[in-house]
Amino acid sequence: MSRQDNGFLFSFLLMKKIEADKRRKKEQWRKNAVDGDYYDIDPQEYESEDEYLSALEDQYGWRDYYRGDWRTVRIDPDDYETEDEYLEAREALLEEEDWE
Repeated sequence: MSRQDNGFLFSFLLMKKIEADKRRKKEQWRKNAVDGDYYDIDPQEYESEDEYLSALEDQYGWRDYYRGDWRTVRIDPDDYETEDEYLEAREALLEEEDWE
């Protein structure tokens, strides 16, 4: 193997290592992501951390809006999977209290 071949091989291997390091760094966020099992959202299904966090916000961000309601309505938005389910339960409770 000539010196030129060795230089090419070294450059090729160095380039492969740099690419592997970039891929590892790009994927690192998944190891530190909020536990997707709890939210039934898998970080492996998303290309970036921003996409994953956006999906979490889209699915469960509504809970933050109603979080203060539990003091007056006595139901917790975290007990409901969707905003519609929560609003139905809230409406039913408010109607029930009006009849008493």
